[in-house]
Amino acid sequence: MSTLLLLFVVMFTAQDNCGCEDKPLPDILSTVNGVKITAKDFDPATESRIAELKRQVIDARQRELDLQINSTLLEAEVKKRNVPSKKILEDEVIAKAKEPTEEEARKFFDDEKTRLKGSSVEFGEIKTQIMDHLRAVRRQELAKAFADRLRTAAGVKVVVENVTPPETPADRQRVFAVVNGKQITSDDIEKS
Repeated sequence: MSTLLLLFVVMFTAQDNCGCEDKPLPDILSTVNGVKITAKDFDPATESRIAELKRQVIDARQRELDLQINSTLLEAEVKKRNVPSKKILEDEVIAKAKEPTEEEARKFFDDEKTRLKGSSVEFGEIKTQIMDHLRAVRRQELAKAFADRLRTAAGVKVVVENVTPPETPADRQRVFAVVNGKQITSDDIEKS
C-alpha cells in the first residue's frame, strides 16, 4: 500500500503546478471510498522518499534557472562571435579538455574499487568507460568555467535567492533573473 500512497503523493504534488514541494502535506490527502488518507498513514520509508522527491523538484528548478541563464549567455556569445554555438563549445570546452591518462584512470579505478567492496570487475574491462567518465568530468568543469566567465562579463542579475514555485497564476510572472536585459520568469522555469 505504501507504493500506492507514494504514487498518489507524487501525482498530488505535481498537479496544477501547485508549488507544494516546499510545503508540508495537508492533513487529509484524499478520501477514497469514505476512508481518509493522511500523511500519518505513510511508513517511514515512504515519508523519506516523498521528502527526497520534493528536494529533487526544488533542485531541478534551480538547475533550470542556471541552464536558462547559461543558454541566454551562449546565444549572446554566438551573436558576438558570429559563429555557431557548437563551434564555441568545441573551442572553449572540448579542445581545452586534457585527455585523461591511463595512470589517472587506474587511480580512479583503485579508489572506486575499494568503495565497491567485493566487486570482481577488472580494470581492463572498464578502462574505456573510466576514460570516458574522466573526460566528461573535465569537460563539465571547463563548461562551468566558461559559463562563469560569460556571467562575469555580462549583465547577469539573479533576483531571487531560492527558485520557489509559483503559488498563484500571477506568481508565474515573478522575475528570477535578468540576463543582458532579458527577464527569466517563474513561468519560463515552470514551462521547462
